[in-house]
Amino acid sequence: MAVEKLKPVVIGKAKKPRAFDNRAISSLPVYYEAQANAWMLSQIFWHWFVEDFIVEMEQRHGPEFEEFCLIMDNCISHSKMIEDLDPRVMVLFLAPNTTALIQPMDQGVIANSNKAGGLHNSTILCRGCKVMLLTNLWNEPGLTNGANGIVQYIVYEQGTQPTDLPLFLLVKFDQYTGPSFHPKEEKLVPIAPVMRKWIESKVEHNRIMLPLIPVYAITIHKSQGQTLNKVILNIGEKEYASVLAYTAIRATKLENVAFDPFPSLDRIRQIFKSARFKKRLHEEERLRNMS
Repeated sequence: MAVEKLKPVVIGKAKKPRAFDNRAISSLPVYYEAQANAWMLSQIFWHWFVEDFIVEMEQRHGPEFEEFCLIMDNCISHSKMIEDLDPRVMVLFLAPNTTALIQPMDQGVIANSNKAGGLHNSTILCRGCKVMLLTNLWNEPGLTNGANGIVQYIVYEQGTQPTDLPLFLLVKFDQYTGPSFHPKEEKLVPIAPVMRKWIESKVEHNRIMLPLIPVYAITIHKSQGQTLNKVILNIGEKEYASVLAYTAIRATKLENVAFDPFPSLDRIRQIFKSARFKKRLHEEERLRNMS
């Protein structure tokens, strides 16, 4: 099974938003549609499915491409007639009412994830998906919070199926140095659901979920303290926090760092202007002299 990433669909109120800086819509890394209320409508959905999704699949795999699984939320504008229109596409809808009508921060989803030890109330994982561990399972061999791996197998209890919670996932962690779950496959680790409890409004809550999230990129703050083999950095247009870019560059050897996009000279100079950066360099020099 292979996982393919498509350009996201962005719906805005303006036909030519100022934020796009007069760029051609077709050149953007998104499918953009304009709607008066910035809502997903059935017309927009069908246009995306026929003119964008099917066309891109045929461009990638030819007109005779095999069956694809399309995972979507249960929005009313997402028609359940897709499979009738194109039998090559198998549709898997998420559970109803999982689409936020208000922002996640206002809804409490983000806050609850923090209170639940980072466990999300829902997540989408599949074989071949890159994931990040959200808890410390076994520090010595490398199963720590922030460890990255790839899902190899998903094991369900008899009588259950997607979208039920699996018994466990078998994940390959490259940095793992302990015994493997299977002798013929190295670095294979079973990751089972865990429970987290918290108190809110004098009521005890609990959540049972896999301590994993999909991760194809991480923030610089999340990379702090990690040692990575290779890194592609986007440090942004300005230094939002002191020594932020410096922290990212230090995550690996300098020869294993690439920038996308490559920062301007002025952006690089910002790193060295920070008083905290100069203080950090002074402290590192002091520690080197002590050793």
